Amino acid sequence: MSNEFHKEESHNAVALLFASCKIEHMFKERSGLRYVVVKDKEENRLAGMLSSAGNLAASFSEHQRSAIACVAIAKSEEEYVAMSLGAMQIKPQGIAICAGCLAQAIATCEENLAVLKDIQEATKKYAA
Repeated sequence: MSNEFHKEESHNAVALLFASCKIEHMFKERSGLRYVVVKDKEENRLAGMLSSAGNLAASFSEHQRSAIACVAIAKSEEEYVAMSLGAMQIKPQGIAICAGCLAQAIATCEENLAVLKDIQEATKKYAA
């Protein structure tokens, strides 16, 4: 368990522990974060939202990777091998875009944003 977050500014985090997992005692010993134990319907609702957010993030990443690609043509077979192995930096010479994949990536991102907003709204009462 890490108390580190992605930005340098201070955070006012609270952990929401699911009662069915029975980890409160271990969490209390290992973490300095504030926490609340959520039960029953609230636990199921939050777990469902977190699962959806994770699945949507993975789907977004997949769509984004297939939507946009760098065009880089090696000047020789040796250069191609070096680029493929990561031994030589690829210098973009253009970009290939699949409009359909990009549209799917954007739609998935928007859906994930909606789920994250739902999580934010559902957890506001615990963050105070």
